[in-house]
Amino acid sequence: MCQGRPCRPDYDYKFLFTPNLPFLRKQRRSAPFFGLHDRMPVLLGLLLGLQHSLAMLAGIITPPIILSGSANLTSEQQSYLVSTSLIVCAILSSIQISRCHVWRTPYYVGTGLISVVGTSFATIPVATGALAQMYDIGMCPTAADGTKLPCPRGYGAILGTRCVCALLEILMSFMPPKALKRIFPPLVTGPTVLLIGVKLITTGMANWAGGSGDCSVVYQSACQGDRGGTITGSF
Repeated sequence: MCQGRPCRPDYDYKFLFTPNLPFLRKQRRSAPFFGLHDRMPVLLGLLLGLQHSLAMLAGIITPPIILSGSANLTSEQQSYLVSTSLIVCAILSSIQISRCHVWRTPYYVGTGLISVVGTSFATIPVATGALAQMYDIGMCPTAADGTKLPCPRGYGAILGTRCVCALLEILMSFMPPKALKRIFPPLVTGPTVLLIGVKLITTGMANWAGGSGDCSVVYQSACQGDRGGTITGSF
């Protein structure tokens, strides 16, 4: 016992750094479970905290990079979105972990669990599709040669739509879990999550070698083709 609470000072760090390789005959060990009030060694807490921060960092900065690439925003605007995502994530995660009680009500703001409130991947397929339609209908500007120009107006329209939809989510948070499960059964939520991942495959393939933002540039070669034309291409 550590100050009235169970602790595990003799943690097996070899187990922490040993990966579970496939096709091995040895029996896999399950990771130890730490309860809400359990105390863990300081070194283990630092290692797990570093691992958690590195894992959540990619999930926080990736959505603004994808959306800014779909809207063809400038590097300054893209940096602004990434910085805003990190700052807002830190503030909202602190509120989520703190779990503040709403005065004179049975409600709380936050879960009290160590969870990250970051940007969501669920809206990326809808947002990228909406931006493509905005370019097609002329809401977003396009150059004479067909090059898509930065469209902060389209991103602002998507941001405003998200703010309105967030009010619906706030109202749904007051519904009991049983009612939500009846409205959104696994038959609905399962294919929805699957389709989100399938749609993100196209975005991942386009950005695999730097297919958006400043990494996507049009170059012009001095080489002449068979008919005397200049060879152009893109990275």
